[in-house]
Amino acid sequence: TCTDPGIRLYDRTCNDPTKVVRLAPTRKVLADRFADGASLGRLNDLTVDSRGGVYFDAAGVYYVSPEGKVSVVVAPGTIRPNGILLSRDEKTLYVTNYLHGFRGKGDQVLAFDVQPDGMLTKRRGFAAFDDRGAHGIAIDNDGPLYVPSHSGITVNSRAGNALGLILCNMATDEADAATRPPPRAAPARRAATRLQPPGAAPAHAASG
Repeated sequence: TCTDPGIRLYDRTCNDPTKVVRLAPTRKVLADRFADGASLGRLNDLTVDSRGGVYFDAAGVYYVSPEGKVSVVVAPGTIRPNGILLSRDEKTLYVTNYLHGFRGKGDQVLAFDVQPDGMLTKRRGFAAFDDRGAHGIAIDNDGPLYVPSHSGITVNSRAGNALGLILCNMATDEADAATRPPPRAAPARRAATRLQPPGAAPAHAASG
């Protein structure tokens, strides 16, 4: 839909309805509205469990059951989500809380225990950042979490301890994103990244 920045960047006039859709093996609309009939609005990120349920973030955090029921699992106004991911064992849901200096606070990653029905309990802080712009989450086979921000990619252990910072070249605001060439148009380039220990002085990553 036109809510996808890759199609029409930040189009404030977009009226296309948003949907959560399974594309394979067959295309199926899992959800296109909330229980009260309201539109899903502009969706941001999602993560899928092994049962076919989907967590997604927008103004809050929501869960679409395999049957297509949409439930609020973290209420709007209590979180500013900007990234969402299940742990490998699907027992924990991680959500980036994009505070961006809101009320003097830095960004953080929150963790929640996942219940059998998809609901969440035991909200807690998992990792905190002095930096701003935390956007998205990834995880590797060994369990550490990778969270990109304006400074680079922060690496956190499974316990939430900061392991270091991967320095890389990233857009820092909407203006950068709007003027950056599309990936296929960009020249091929290999960037060297460096894992910087917590508290170390910033250093520039080499590129060539």
